[in-house]
Formats: sequence, C-alpha cells, structure tokens
Amino acid sequence: MALTKVTYSMISGAVFNVLDYGADNTGSENSTPAIQAAVDAANAANGGTVYFPSGDYKLLSQVAVNGERITLKGDGDAVIYMYSTTANCFVVGLTATVLSLLVVDGLRFDRPVKGASGVSILMVNTAYSVIRNCVFKNSWSAIGVKTHNDSLVIENNMFLEGTYYGILENNTNEPWANDLTIRGNFFWHVEEAGVYMTADGVGVASVGDAYIDDNVFVSSDSLGALQTQYAIKIEGAGTYNTNISIQRNTFEGIALQTVYLTGLNRCRIEGNYFSGTGANDVGLYWDGGTGNSIITGNIFIGYNNQAAKFINTGGLTIANNNFASNVTLGGNIAELEFITCSDTQVTGNYFYASSSQYAIEFLQVGGTPNNVVVTGNNFVKFSGNANYLFDISWQSLIPRRRISDNLGNDFTSGAGTATPSSGTALQWYAGDAIRNTAPSVLGTAASQYVVTGWVCTAAGDPGTWHEMRTLTGT
Repeated sequence: MALTKVTYSMISGAVFNVLDYGADNTGSENSTPAIQAAVDAANAANGGTVYFPSGDYKLLSQVAVNGERITLKGDGDAVIYMYSTTANCFVVGLTATVLSLLVVDGLRFDRPVKGASGVSILMVNTAYSVIRNCVFKNSWSAIGVKTHNDSLVIENNMFLEGTYYGILENNTNEPWANDLTIRGNFFWHVEEAGVYMTADGVGVASVGDAYIDDNVFVSSDSLGALQTQYAIKIEGAGTYNTNISIQRNTFEGIALQTVYLTGLNRCRIEGNYFSGTGANDVGLYWDGGTGNSIITGNIFIGYNNQAAKFINTGGLTIANNNFASNVTLGGNIAELEFITCSDTQVTGNYFYASSSQYAIEFLQVGGTPNNVVVTGNNFVKFSGNANYLFDISWQSLIPRRRISDNLGNDFTSGAGTATPSSGTALQWYAGDAIRNTAPSVLGTAASQYVVTGWVCTAAGDPGTWHEMRTLTGT
C-alpha cells in the first residue's frame, strides 16, 4: 500500500504549522505543549489544518483535538513518538458534544516501548470523520472508537507488529457507532485482533452498521504467542446488532478464529479469501444471534478445524463458496458445521474435503434444528483419505429438511448406487430419497424398467427403503 507524500504547498485553507508553535521535529524535546497550542489555534479559527512537517515529534502526554473541521496532516514522514506506555496520543472529539468533519491524514505513530494501554487515535463522539494514510506501531490500540461516532471512515492505513488491537470499538453503556467503514487497510501481525468491536448491551450499547471491506490481514504461526488471534472479532449485545458487511478481504495465517461473530443479525460475508495455517484455526466462527444473513462467494482453504462453524443461529444462506481443508495436518471434523441451527440453506457450494471426516455436519445440542435445505452442492474427496466418512452427517434432525440434487461420493449427497447402510447419516426419515447414479435397464422383455433411485418409507438407521422404478415401455 502506497502512502501519499504531502508537501506544504498541497494544503489549502488555514494552516497551523506545529513548528511555528515551538514543536521540535528532531525528537529531542517534548512537543506536546506546542502541538496542543497549534490544535487550539485551529479550533479558535473555526477549523483548519494542523501541519506536521517531516521529522520525529516527542509526546509525553495526550493532545486533545476538540474543535470542528480540524485536519491533522502529516507529510508521510512525520512520526509521532509517545514516550508514555499508557497515555493516548490524540483524543479527537468531546464526550458531551458531537464534533464533525475531523480528519487525521498521513501521520505515523510509534512508541519506544510497546504500549500497555495507550491508544494512538481515540475518536470520541464525532461525525463524518476520516482517518487515512496513517501508520501505527507499538500501540495497545492503534485506533479507538468510543461513544457515538456517526459515519467514521478508516481507510488506507497500515497497522504493524507491536500493536495489540488495530481498531477497537468498545461500547460500554454508551451509544453505538453508526456507519463505520473500514476499507483498504493492511494489518500486519497485529497481535490480538485487527478489528475488534464489542458492546455490553447496557442501555442501547450495540455494534452494527459496519462495513469492513477490501482489507488485508496477515500473520504467521512462526510468531508463536505474537501471532494474530483474530482478524475480525465482533461481539454483539443489546438490541441493534445488525448490518455487518465483510467483503473482499484477504485473511492469512490467523491463529484462532479468522472471523469471530456472536449475537449478530443481517450480515453479509462475501468474496473473501480465508487461508488457515495452524492447528487451532477456524475460518468463520458464528456463535449465537438470529442470523438472517448470507455467506457467499468466499474461498476457505487450509483450515485444520472447521472452515466455517455456526452455533445456535438461523436464517442463513450459505451459497457458492469453495471449501478445501489442509491436506497435510488433517483432523478436520467437518468443512462446514452447524450446531442447533434452523432455517438454513446450503446451496451451490464446492467441497474439496481432503482431510475432514465430513464435508457438512449438522448436530443438535440442547435444541431442535428445523427447516434445513442442502441442495446443488458438489462434494469431491481424495480417494485415499481414510479419515473421510461421508459427505453429509446429520444427527436427530426432525423431518422438515431437504437434501437433494447434490453431486458426491455417498448416499448423504442424495445420490448413490445402492440403499444406505447403518451409520452413514445417523438418522434417515420417511421421504428421504437417493438418486441412482448407475441406472441400467432391468427386467424382461415387455416389462423392462430402470431403478431411478430409492425412497425411505420408515425412519431409522438406515430405515426402510424401496426402489423407485420407471418403466421403459419395452
């Protein structure tokens, strides 16, 4: 990602050069009072650009940016060094008043000693604000979002190693952040989470209306405890946990859950590339919430546990994704696993399940799954994979389900060459059908027929099955 080199001549409007207020860009002297004076001057002038020429700026305490239409502009080589391990660098906004049109652009943030709790940029109660073209390193949280923030755009930034959280929205007994756009950023070995959004559900504290698109999240298991644990972690609580878009991102080498979601509704996860790396990783992990969401057009490859796992949710459409597990480590239970999930449609997906036991598994734990459709999927396995049992496994599902028109290797795909044996799906129900993939003409002249498949007439394992015949007319 290229960061734009800015020069003084490129800045229009009122400009407040921090060097004119006594800031030291050699990094030797404390520049906190001078930078605060420049910011205060911009506030008194009803807005303007606080300009940081190239150099290093030493901070010992935070700078408060509490006016509207203020831009903090660096030239791409201006580095803010915070010498406190716990202090925030810039606190932008006010607790009681919504401030608008605040911009942070082209600054670099670092600390000589890794931050223990300090935030580089803390956005508090702002509207229509932007953070872009910045670089963050060694902060406990690079960007913090707190209280009401409406239409905040975070784009084209770099979050580097030594950062614990890249972007942290923590709504504790506070209003939510609306229209939070996180786009085109690069997260490199951010330790805990690239993006972490959480709410305690007290009052109207919720998370939602977030658009996390076109970002890159990269880490490696070679980092041990410093490996990124979550690329995106969103914990919903309260009432308004809706409208999360996660699209066209690249995820590589995340230690635990690449994308972790809980308590959410009306989400769209589309066109992402998920790549696993370690023994404990899961691609998409969704625990709880009403769902009503679509997961489509994603690629999941190399995961050693579930590529996608859903627990106690429903209203899901899983369509046109590509699943392929890790071929060397193995041990997958399933590429796609559902635990007590209802109102779910799985259609048009491609499973290259090289090391899992099942391509899809449905389990019941303390509830009754209902209304499940699995249709039009393609299951392909390695012929030498002894660990692979069958394409679809379901347990104690009530009959309101349909599994049909899949291409696969066993009865649970809805196709086969004979009736199923016991143990292939744990439970079959009256009305289940298997299409015959090797039909032939049988019978004698004038009464020949073809067995098109088999239908279950009594539930069980494997239940009672009868041939479905079609006369040939010859």
